[in-house]
Amino acid sequence: MQRMAFKAHYSTDDSKMVPITAVKEGKVVKINGGKASSVAVKTDIKTQQAIEITDGLKEGDAVAQAYDATLLEQNKLRSKTVDWSPDKK
Repeated sequence: MQRMAFKAHYSTDDSKMVPITAVKEGKVVKINGGKASSVAVKTDIKTQQAIEITDGLKEGDAVAQAYDATLLEQNKLRSKTVDWSPDKK
C-alpha cells in the first residue's frame, strides 16, 4: 500500500488548505527527512474536501494525505508531491 504525502497548499491570509482526511483530532502527520511526526494544528474553515490550517504548519511542509498513526512507527518514508487543491474532487 502506497502512502501519499503532499506539500501543504497555500491559500489566502497565510493559511494552508489540506484534505479533510489529513486532520484527526486536531493533528496531522508531518513527514520530514523520511520520518513522520504527529503535529498539533489549529483549524478554521472546513468544506467537504478540505480544511484550513491556521497554525502548526508552514508553507511547503509535507503531510500525509490521510492521518494514519501507523506512519509514526516508520522511519524510512518517502513522500511524493501531489498536485492537490481544495477545488479538486
